[in-house]
Amino acid sequence: DVFSRARSPAVAFDAISNAACFVVVLSDAYVQAPRCLRQLRYACFLGKRIVLTHAPHTDVAAVAERLLPEFGRLL
Repeated sequence: DVFSRARSPAVAFDAISNAACFVVVLSDAYVQAPRCLRQLRYACFLGKRIVLTHAPHTDVAAVAERLLPEFGRLL
């Protein structure tokens, strides 16, 4: 992801704060990565427009099911 080499979470949060929207590339790895979910929570907290897409060969239904409890309003 864009922030994977960031030395501090503050770098990612600053970028999210300044972004017009937040793009999520759904994948099994995404929903298992605490860092990704923290960033998504932060984008939601800020009221950013969330753009969902998915990685090739992703079982979107399975990934969405894992996100439903917390992020169901996005799906």
